[in-house]
Amino acid sequence: MALLRKPAVEDWVALQNGCYLLRSDVMALSPPQLWQTYIGLTETEAAFRQLKSPLGLRPVYHQKECRSDAHIFVAFLVLCLRRTLALWMESRGLGTAPQKLLEELRRIQSLDVVLTAKEQTQIWLRVAGTPEESARILLHRLGLKLPNRPKIIENVVATLAPRNSQL
Repeated sequence: MALLRKPAVEDWVALQNGCYLLRSDVMALSPPQLWQTYIGLTETEAAFRQLKSPLGLRPVYHQKECRSDAHIFVAFLVLCLRRTLALWMESRGLGTAPQKLLEELRRIQSLDVVLTAKEQTQIWLRVAGTPEESARILLHRLGLKLPNRPKIIENVVATLAPRNSQL
């Protein structure tokens, strides 16, 4: 079966090359306002995905209104944090893609060191790893410094790391 070519449609598609078409039935907003609203919606959806994807969560159906409200509140907090991070990045000349920044900084690792002292007491220290060069540059641009001294950790949950075990 031969495809029917429509020159008028092909011309219109050629003119739209590199452009994004947003159609809406909302007449109360001007085109720039509509675009900003749409961008806000995409950022909100990205924040919801960012909230759920690291935890491997699927849609959550709450049976109680207070749980739905709490779920929406936590998602709103994620959106606020994501937007704040994007504005911070933009002010430092790093663009506005917080997900990319978080992926890069996620590679920085920390390590818990357990030292056994006299009388079988243990000292728990958390040490930050040395970041890769790209993460080091991002931290510098954001004005952040990783701690260069170990941090003493107290109240470690016994089920995760028994304190009376031998090293």
